[in-house]
Amino acid sequence: MTAGPLLTLAWAEVAAVDGGRPEAQRLCVRMEGADAPAKALAYPAFCGGPIGVGERVLLNTTACDLGLGSGGFHLVVAVAGRTPVRHEPGHIVKLRYTPLQIAVPAAAEPGMPGHPAMAAARSLHGMPVVAGSLHAQVAPAVIACHLTAPALRVAYVMTDGGALPAALLDEVHDLRHAGVLAAVISCGHAFGGDLESVSLPGALMAARHIAGCHVAIAAMGPGAVGTATAWDTSALEMAAILDCTAGLGGRPLAMARVSFADARRRHHGVSHHTRTALGLVRSPALLAAPPGTLAALLREAVARERHTVVEVGDDSLFAAVRAALPGHRTMGRGWDLEGPLFRVAAAAGALAAGIAQA
Repeated sequence: MTAGPLLTLAWAEVAAVDGGRPEAQRLCVRMEGADAPAKALAYPAFCGGPIGVGERVLLNTTACDLGLGSGGFHLVVAVAGRTPVRHEPGHIVKLRYTPLQIAVPAAAEPGMPGHPAMAAARSLHGMPVVAGSLHAQVAPAVIACHLTAPALRVAYVMTDGGALPAALLDEVHDLRHAGVLAAVISCGHAFGGDLESVSLPGALMAARHIAGCHVAIAAMGPGAVGTATAWDTSALEMAAILDCTAGLGGRPLAMARVSFADARRRHHGVSHHTRTALGLVRSPALLAAPPGTLAALLREAVARERHTVVEVGDDSLFAAVRAALPGHRTMGRGWDLEGPLFRVAAAAGALAAGIAQA
């Protein structure tokens, strides 16, 4: 038997509310026995409403105690003296059999407005689905799709391979409220999207038949997890997304992970995550790439597979995407260092838009 999971908790007092959004408050807290203040993140929906200065909160300190780069903040579990009140209907439980299991209204459950459409749904009818393995790929793909075809409705399907609360995603929130993103669908144990889904196929079908979207971008939230081995990484969910898309009658498109700034050899150039995932896929997929060197690199990476690299985009498109996302980063690195990753994602969004318009 292996050791059980590590869970560390601590009480603290809220010293200041440092901003955030109504659904994701950023706090400064004073922890018992600590000399310096600490950062914390709270989801008011979990805690019975907004949190104020002076309130006593119970924190999950596990990630910070381990020194992980999971945002650098603690997470509020509960507020002393409060009992959360349920405001929404719904009988689908996520985070099942954990102390924080929650009930959500799944878009397809009986009694919900989307149930008849989902009960009748049989196909994605050719809808392109762009599959990624890093959350940082999502925003460039969405922006490029919008710039290529502004009239298209684009959905973000948030899988549960990384972070689970959609409220965490500031960039996605901004795209949603700017009208660039038509819907956010939280899938599996991820929660908090415009629509809730139990499964990946359900999420893709909801994007098409409930949200009325023409394109879906499917990828996890922040916090991809790996073990420095080929098989035990959440990034391999990209293979399931591509095969699921093909099985549902959609058009599978893959966003490759490409970097020349990552010091880890296994992620230099085309990441082993992309190579391994594409080797698992049973259905032929398209890989978008900016014309030139990156396209040639991807063709070499998939030379033994049935996938097809499509060159798409130009300097004006990539410059416009960068201008729309000037502070965009992955693992602390911005456009100057991770431009190839972001340009490949933008090319995928542009290719999806072209397919959807055809």
